[in-house]
Amino acid sequence: MPSIQSNVFSEINYLVSKAMSQNRLMHPTQTLDYDPGESLSILLARLAEEGMLQWTPQRARDVTFVSSESAAYIGGIWLEEFAYLQIRQAGLENIEVGVTVTWQNSKKDASHVNNEFDLLVTHRNRLLVVECKSGRVSAQKQAGQDHLCPTCKNPLDQKPQDIVHKIDALGKKVGGLFGSTLLLSAQKLDDRAKERAKRAKITVLDGENGLRSLSDEIRGWMTSR
Repeated sequence: MPSIQSNVFSEINYLVSKAMSQNRLMHPTQTLDYDPGESLSILLARLAEEGMLQWTPQRARDVTFVSSESAAYIGGIWLEEFAYLQIRQAGLENIEVGVTVTWQNSKKDASHVNNEFDLLVTHRNRLLVVECKSGRVSAQKQAGQDHLCPTCKNPLDQKPQDIVHKIDALGKKVGGLFGSTLLLSAQKLDDRAKERAKRAKITVLDGENGLRSLSDEIRGWMTSR
């Protein structure tokens, strides 16, 4: 079977963003403005086989999501689950998914700030913060950039400086001196995005090869000091 190109995830995320509102499936049937290419057709057919949406080659432009849960999963939760399973495969069990951390601003300020982490992994008193991105991460403005993720409310296409700043700041805040950060992206990052991450000492795994190498990367982190 032909492989699925990573850029189709932005296309499917865009459909999810139009179907969902406030974590609810409001407009389940979405119509593409174009005939889906081979990679998107392969993905839609597989999702239809699994009962997560309705799609047929005869009406290739029409996509119907069957539930809020399946739409949210297709829109990005799948990548967090994939990361969790790959990390478990590498031999780690101390993994938390979808963690919300509440910080108090200061002793004098009683207000609180909530931050969400896709995955937090601990090993030998060290913490690894894993951020998962199924949408496009690009230094250049792309079509669809203003559309929001239906679950996290972040733009589906995000600028690298925004992501890197978030991961860097929160990783240091929660991980301390011995913490590490990793950005797992279903799509290939452009060179500028990778350079920004490199300067912030954030490990980047992107595209099909990046996803395939996650377990090996985790094993390397486990043995590093």
